[in-house]
Amino acid sequence: MSAFTPVARAIQFIKDNKARMFWLWIVYQAIKGTITLTLIWIPLFLLWKRGAGADVFLKDWAPYIAAMILFPLSHVLMAIKPVSSRLKAVLGDSGFRIVFSVVSLVMLGWLVWEAVRAPVVPLWASEPWQHGLALMLIIIGIILFVFGVGVANPFSVFGSGAAYQAEEPGILRLTRHPALFGLAFWGAGHMLANGSFALMVFFLVQTAFALLGALSMDQRHKKSMGEQTWSLMTEKTSFWPNPLTIIRRVDNPVRVSVRWLLSLALIAGLIALHPVLFGVYPLALATSG
Repeated sequence: MSAFTPVARAIQFIKDNKARMFWLWIVYQAIKGTITLTLIWIPLFLLWKRGAGADVFLKDWAPYIAAMILFPLSHVLMAIKPVSSRLKAVLGDSGFRIVFSVVSLVMLGWLVWEAVRAPVVPLWASEPWQHGLALMLIIIGIILFVFGVGVANPFSVFGSGAAYQAEEPGILRLTRHPALFGLAFWGAGHMLANGSFALMVFFLVQTAFALLGALSMDQRHKKSMGEQTWSLMTEKTSFWPNPLTIIRRVDNPVRVSVRWLLSLALIAGLIALHPVLFGVYPLALATSG
């Protein structure tokens, strides 16, 4: 046996288990990134700010750091196949979806609460143009999210595509992951508008989480469908949002109109509630100056 035989075997093992290795890599990167960000870079940054005269104490950041670690970790753990398979066997598919959704909402709510309550460490002073651009990105995100929820989508986290038609993919013509890209636009808009360290990191993580989720969903469903079926199913869809696909005939005007009305109602409601919940007036900031 040559000295290179173990290396060749390792390479062959990786080739034979590409899907498994991909998911192991995703889990590793998620855990490593979360640990290094929350336990190394955030404390180092806060210590540096304290040395520069900012009133920053690490103990005040403990709840925020804990929420930052446990939010992605809870998703990663529930997505691991042995865990998800066990939960599905006990709860059923519908029960698993409900539990997954409830855990996600509870962890997200806790993280939002801690991000809002975290000590304010300013990074930059936001300008009116930033708030205007941020509001536009957030509105696009809300519309994408509303149009993406509850549609036949075999490429989503639960693969709910029984009624999906490859010849007429609907909103999936714009992007296969409208809800996730909606969250990414929402996070990017808030990241641009917030010059506070805790909120900027929070929205950065949400944006990255949505984009990585979309990539991982494509990888998972491509593996489960097979190359030929995947090509047929995705022929008239796009991964990245493609605005050119919007310019076309609307096949179901009533359904589209309902979703537009829901989008406008949600946008108006969130703008109205924003000052009550967070003490921020989005329209006033976007139009000031």
